[in-house]
Amino acid sequence: FEGNVLVRRGAVDLRCAALDVRYADADHIDRVLATGGVEVRHGARTASSAEAELVGATGRITLTGDPRLSEGPNTLVGTTIVLWLDDERATCEGGPPAPAAPGAPAAEGAPCRLVVDGSALR
Repeated sequence: FEGNVLVRRGAVDLRCAALDVRYADADHIDRVLATGGVEVRHGARTASSAEAELVGATGRITLTGDPRLSEGPNTLVGTTIVLWLDDERATCEGGPPAPAAPGAPAAEGAPCRLVVDGSALR
């Protein structure tokens, strides 16, 4: 599917520019691959990224490509954010690499970053 794509799973909306659906069988979706301005909304929570993969059997959405999860003034940023739709939780892995000094070896990724009411927590 291409264009302004909308997928609903219960109370969760996923919007994106393009969607590739893989079926487990005629009645069940195995995986959904979303690309291009991905946005996931569930109540007051909004997640955004460049790409997302939804696994139908587990209700797991893996967000990659500058993922962010926001609720009100609070934002979680990492390299990968995983949303678990059935039990309303999220996990985060790594942050963007810290800048390296000239001539220094490449810096490793920072931890996820949580911004609460405008103040960053690590």
